[in-house]
Amino acid sequence: MARPNVLLFGDDAFVRTRRNEQRHGFLRWLANALEGRVGVLELGAGVELPTVRRTGEELAARTNVQLIRINSLDPQTPGNGVSLPGRAREILRTIDDLVVTDCV
Repeated sequence: MARPNVLLFGDDAFVRTRRNEQRHGFLRWLANALEGRVGVLELGAGVELPTVRRTGEELAARTNVQLIRINSLDPQTPGNGVSLPGRAREILRTIDDLVVTDCV
C-alpha cells in the first residue's frame, strides 16, 4: 500500500491513470509557478535514467528558472545552472549551517 507510483522495468502494477493525474497537476502548478521566480533543486539525479535531469534542464532553459544540481558523480549543468559536486546530505547541511549562522 505504501508503494509510490513509480514505473519499474517490467512493472504490471504501475497505475497510468494516477501518473496522468499527477502530471496534469504538476503542469497546472508549473504554469502558475512560472509567473514568479522558480528554482529547481535537484539531488543526485543520475545520467543513466535522465528523466529528472531533463525536466530540470528544460525548466532551466526558461529565463526565470534557476537549476541547482547537487550530484557526486555528474554535477555539471547546462547554461547558467549552479553545479555543486558532492553528496546531497553534506551539502545541504553545510548550506543550512551557513544560513543559520547568517541569521543569528
